[in-house]
Amino acid sequence: MAKIVSMEQNNSLISRFKIAYSSFDRSTRIAILAMLLIVIATPIVIKSVTTSSQHASTTASVYFGATIKAYPNNPYYPTACKDDPPWSTLDNDPCNPWSLFNQNAGKNVSMLSIGFPWFNSKSWPTNNYFPFDTVLLDTIRNQGVIPFVNWYSADGDANSTSGGGLFDTNQPNFSLSKIIQGNIYGANCDTASNPSCVTFDQYITQFATAAKTWAHPFFLRFDWEMNGNWTVYNESQNGNTAGQYVAAWRHVHDIFTKVGATNVTWVWCPNVESSSQQYGDYYPGDNYVDWTCFDGYNTPSQQGGSIHNCTSSSCQWLSFADIYSGSKANGNYNSYKDMLSLAPSKPIIIGEFASDEYGDDGTKKASWITDTFLTQLPLNYPQIKGFIWFDWSINTGCYPIESTPGCTANGTASKAQAAFANAMASSYYQGSDASNSFGGALTDLQPIKPLIGPSPTPTTIPSPTPIPVINLIQNGSFEGTASTWDNPWDFQDRTGATATISQDTTTASSGNSSAKITVTQANTTPWYVQLLQGNIPVTAGQTYTVTFSAKADSSKAINVVAQNASTYKETTNQNVTVSTNWQPYTITFTPVNTETDLLAFNLANSTGTLWLDNVSITASTIPSQTPSNTPTLTPTSTPSPTPTPTPTPTPTPLPTDTPTPLPTDTPTPLPTDTPTPLPTDTPTPTLTPTPTPAVNILQNYGFDFSNYSPWYTVVHSGANGNTAQDNSTYVSWPNSIHVTITQANKTNWLYQLGQNHIVLNPNQTYTISFMARASTNRYIAFGLQQNYSPWKVYYGKTSYLKTYWQKFTYTFTQSVYEHNAWLSFDLSSNTGSVWIDNVILTQ
Repeated sequence: MAKIVSMEQNNSLISRFKIAYSSFDRSTRIAILAMLLIVIATPIVIKSVTTSSQHASTTASVYFGATIKAYPNNPYYPTACKDDPPWSTLDNDPCNPWSLFNQNAGKNVSMLSIGFPWFNSKSWPTNNYFPFDTVLLDTIRNQGVIPFVNWYSADGDANSTSGGGLFDTNQPNFSLSKIIQGNIYGANCDTASNPSCVTFDQYITQFATAAKTWAHPFFLRFDWEMNGNWTVYNESQNGNTAGQYVAAWRHVHDIFTKVGATNVTWVWCPNVESSSQQYGDYYPGDNYVDWTCFDGYNTPSQQGGSIHNCTSSSCQWLSFADIYSGSKANGNYNSYKDMLSLAPSKPIIIGEFASDEYGDDGTKKASWITDTFLTQLPLNYPQIKGFIWFDWSINTGCYPIESTPGCTANGTASKAQAAFANAMASSYYQGSDASNSFGGALTDLQPIKPLIGPSPTPTTIPSPTPIPVINLIQNGSFEGTASTWDNPWDFQDRTGATATISQDTTTASSGNSSAKITVTQANTTPWYVQLLQGNIPVTAGQTYTVTFSAKADSSKAINVVAQNASTYKETTNQNVTVSTNWQPYTITFTPVNTETDLLAFNLANSTGTLWLDNVSITASTIPSQTPSNTPTLTPTSTPSPTPTPTPTPTPTPLPTDTPTPLPTDTPTPLPTDTPTPLPTDTPTPTLTPTPTPAVNILQNYGFDFSNYSPWYTVVHSGANGNTAQDNSTYVSWPNSIHVTITQANKTNWLYQLGQNHIVLNPNQTYTISFMARASTNRYIAFGLQQNYSPWKVYYGKTSYLKTYWQKFTYTFTQSVYEHNAWLSFDLSSNTGSVWIDNVILTQ
């Protein structure tokens, strides 16, 4: 700790120094003065060098941009703020909203978004075409900001009940076919009435030539949100047809290329996916696109009403991951993953996005902003290299960072602006650069490259969120439809006992339903009637708690067992007496080994009815090998995967020569009363005639249990088919799984067969093998990935199936601990049948 010197002491020290200094000769005095100067100057030099070094080493990764509106589109600003940027700068607006936004954001934008229509039938009297406005673009660039120009092929003054301009979908003069044709005149302009009128091609050429002459780089987002039927250039509107959007884009791009406008950075920007009009239908190709892009809001237009005053159940609050990686609100389309699959080498920019208010005091919007900018973008979406915040209030949405009055419960500005400024303080986000260089990224007449900086740890980490308790049991409350209410539970009554199971919607401990099991023929062996669920990952030394609620028609003893899913060695075996009223019950156990267990309720020892509800298995603490939730932040072009694995490159087809067929003799069937689990005093049965190599982590690898549980299918819009056990063809008795695709889709994960809750340990090598055949030669994909957001893919492969059984074997090394992985076969790429058997995953 530094010594504190009082003013009196300081004066005394100065007086003593003066007396001593006066006693020295001249040369000594000069030496002392020189030393003092060095001592005084050194901290200044060090500070200067340190500051310079820190500035040079701080390299951002993401361009920070905004669309800024003046009053009244942003009621937060005073009424004197009459013009939008950059017009406000030219008009000497007394309260420039551009400056206000920068101040409120805590960092100056590095991109400013402005709109240029092709045509203005009312606003521009000269030829009605909107010019390439170098004055506006110079105004932006002189602030060290990159122009982000939204240029659209429509009449900006068009009238429509849904808005105007690109939202008026009835503009036949601007159909895609006429843009492709090129020699068409715009609305209200033809040579008969005005000889100075120009055709579309002439206008595009003039615009492109002016862009080249200006010479400075800028983003050009042309005809965006083309996959939305609200735009005039959507292929289902304005007389357009399939394939015309790509042809029109290429036609316009070719003119820019012809005149040499290489300073234009082409941004192809659909909306987040939510319909059958998928990205691939509109993508012009890598040679015609510099950056990909998408738009998506936490907004009423996607949720059926304004969040901050919505009473409808459709008004869902959407996180950034919900919007860009899929949720029920957009049909579970993972736009980020699909964009990377379509154009993996292209950087991504978000052309428009924002969050509405929730109607609270601003806390929820502030949390949304913090999560988006300090967690989601740097950690889970590294390919996103720029964004445009939509700072407008429009369509009753409260999107500005300032959170306009009236959007919060108490009518005051919320906490969103402070959260936004705190997030932008991170060096991950690039503000404006007065040198117009952005680290050399903005060379004249060259397209804009993504920033290649490190992905730093966010400058301010929000308060840590407690790790949620993970229930290892699926569907423990037995809710759902009539056909899936018991998935993935397996119910068995074996020879010597008789029982039935059903969903009871008249009684439940909580929720709407419970499982009702009625035993009509009892047996002294309790597991002759059994309700079980497998594929439960447990870790050695970890304490687990089994909880469930139950009641019976009379006091009844039941047996609850947790045991290894392959060897049936028990980790707990407890008898519980169930009363006639709903009661909660709790059992704890600590496994000796890290393994995959099953939980079984054994019920055959007495007749009568039992109701079961709210079954769960939770860990009391997080396993020690669980990795940190903050991975190393390194920018990468690798896709951030999704609930469906990223397709892998098509491998070289296997040799066409037919291998030696597998033996056709059928193995001797097992007795039909062979149980799945065993009590401790009963020998362990063999489930299949083929011994399992090592310990198979997967449950029901031969698809032999009833309803092939815990395997299940996931079907997305755009594909269809059916899945069933097949006892007429198999590798090992008695079944294989037979998948028939009746509606194919080039996206192969729209029909999946999979199993989840798979535990993967770090630094371990795994072997995956399976047998498969198809009705015709074809490819299928399979992979292992997280079973939760952000759906990270750990391993994926594509296999070439033929019409006879083949064995496929792959090996990989897992780098991190994973408590809940999903293994799936992705099958929707072709119609026809696929059979799979003996799926084995060993460590």
